[in-house]
Amino acid sequence: MTCLVIIQQICKTILITYMDALSLKHSVCGFVCLFGFYSQSCFSCYIVVFCCLSAVTKTVCAEQCDGRCFGPWVSNCCHRECAGGCSGPKDTDCFACTNFNDSGACVTQCPQPFVYNPTTFQLESNPRAKYTYGAFCVKKCPHNFVVDHSSCVRACPSNKMEVEQNRIKMCIACTDICPKACDGIGTASLQSAQTVDSSNIEKFTNCTKINGNLVFLITGIKG
Repeated sequence: MTCLVIIQQICKTILITYMDALSLKHSVCGFVCLFGFYSQSCFSCYIVVFCCLSAVTKTVCAEQCDGRCFGPWVSNCCHRECAGGCSGPKDTDCFACTNFNDSGACVTQCPQPFVYNPTTFQLESNPRAKYTYGAFCVKKCPHNFVVDHSSCVRACPSNKMEVEQNRIKMCIACTDICPKACDGIGTASLQSAQTVDSSNIEKFTNCTKINGNLVFLITGIKG
């Protein structure tokens, strides 16, 4: 196995985001020495790794490759969705993705829920649709996330409410005031409060549900 192949495999394994020889040669060299690919001193290892990295960094790329390549020729350009170099020309050969990772392939965006049919001139459901979850495309959002458009989010924005449709939690636009649950007196953020007064009354703005009790004192509201 050549030094170049070894370095490429290591870089792909640890998902290097940016192939910068100066800053990465020490960390990559550590992996090389640790796994016994180069048994001499780490000083020698640094030199070997630095030379190997120069073969996969932008220093030897053809001008048409836009700084990302796996060799010196025009035919050795990385796919345009690659970040940090590649081991081949395909979108599945990237060390890391510029935008999103769809089952190992780097893509501009995840497969959308609807696709345009040029024959019928209509949008149609996409059976291969996926949701955006961080930098990845997933078929299903994690259980503690909800779907907003085609993305997995922790909570719905203020102008939307959470509903469940076909066993999928998602955000839909509110037709009126969005449901809003607020802490009651003596609970959560108002645990130390004894009554609703001028210092905390703003916390109840637009509340449609109170988790706990409300205790009012006229003098408290008047300040």
